[in-house]
Amino acid sequence: MNKSQKGLADIILVVIIVVFLGVVGYFAFIQKSTNTENKQQLDGSTFQEESSVETQVRTAVEKVLSQSTLPNLNEQMPKGIKLLSISVVANNVTLNFSKEIISKGQGVFEDIFSFVLNAIHPIIQGEGNDPKYPELDIAVLVEGNPLNEIPR
Repeated sequence: MNKSQKGLADIILVVIIVVFLGVVGYFAFIQKSTNTENKQQLDGSTFQEESSVETQVRTAVEKVLSQSTLPNLNEQMPKGIKLLSISVVANNVTLNFSKEIISKGQGVFEDIFSFVLNAIHPIIQGEGNDPKYPELDIAVLVEGNPLNEIPR
């Protein structure tokens, strides 16, 4: 190879390397941008708002469960009730309690549930005369099982 052909080959090699680095850089930038957008969607206001609502509902329910008395002064709040999980999607609320919530019978359960409902209703519906949803759809689970499937 003569000197001019070697110089041309070197220039072509440099151009190929620059193009290759440009393509790699472009795809790396696109990937980083996509990851950032996905993270922003997860961190976005809708996700945070739902998470915040669930946190508020959990706090309200746990406050109710920490009370020792019920409306009927002869009844005591069963010991050891835990809110195992919670899901809030729009007006659909799913509360999963430990089995202790039904340990003292249906009357006590209904009193507890009434307190819980009164505590979470304003969090889901909002305050004021213009509710967010016409009604709440609440599912109660006991250790993952629907309430109506629990033997009594």
